[in-house]
Amino acid sequence: MHYPTPPQRGELSPPPNRAPAVRLPWLLWLLWATIVLSTGYISWQTDLAAGRPLNMLGIAIHSTLAGMIGLLVLTWLEVRLTGGLDT
Repeated sequence: MHYPTPPQRGELSPPPNRAPAVRLPWLLWLLWATIVLSTGYISWQTDLAAGRPLNMLGIAIHSTLAGMIGLLVLTWLEVRLTGGLDT
């Protein structure tokens, strides 16, 4: 088996390849934020198209519900993609 030689004094060791592990949470948080913002926007647009006054409580309820469900789904997805709770 071939082991890499350790870096000599004054040399920098290459960083470990952690790109896929670091990128997944950022993508999931970005997806979650997009879902929550788009839910609020869609709720606002439906009120505007129907000619109703702005319903801030309805927008808050829809966005909160989308955020909570989104967090549950994205947490489940992250656990499935990273190999479970054992790691």
